[in-house]
Amino acid sequence: MTSDDRPHEAPREEGPHMPRPVKLADAPAQGLALRVEATAAERAAIAAADGLAGLESLVADLLIAPDGERKARVTGRLAARLTQVCVVTLEPFDSALETEIEADFAAREEPERRPAPGRGRREETAREAEVEADFDPIVNGEIDVGALVEEFFVLALDPYPRRPGAAFDPAGDGGTNAGASPFAALGSLKKE
Repeated sequence: MTSDDRPHEAPREEGPHMPRPVKLADAPAQGLALRVEATAAERAAIAAADGLAGLESLVADLLIAPDGERKARVTGRLAARLTQVCVVTLEPFDSALETEIEADFAAREEPERRPAPGRGRREETAREAEVEADFDPIVNGEIDVGALVEEFFVLALDPYPRRPGAAFDPAGDGGTNAGASPFAALGSLKKE
């Protein structure tokens, strides 16, 4: 997600703010279940990076399912309690967020290990690059599940949060002129 997706906020401070690398070799064939919970310092850093008034909790229960030594699938669910600032009233309000996590990981071939492109090999290399683009990278045999949780949290945030019951009044008159169009207002000025 880019800062352009959130025009009312400053650009997001780069992370990850809660790194939790897990060696894929440590995951048994039946999968590795784990809980990722942000510390107070990590929650403060994430809240500051994402323009939140506060982040009370951020917890995810995950399952890492290896597929050989070079691929894995991570699934789970995250839950968070946060304080956002309403874009209508500019007042802070508490809310809860829950979302599913699902990501595929694959180890990238090292550039020196890739065969040199040749006749017929270019198409195969292009297909491999396309398949690799669908996977998050396994780096040095590790998956950073903390960074993954943070990424899904940020993607699930409402870029324009509204406090429940908050309504935008474009006329600024408390709703007395709610049905009038701007042209009707101009017409009444012309008659005066």
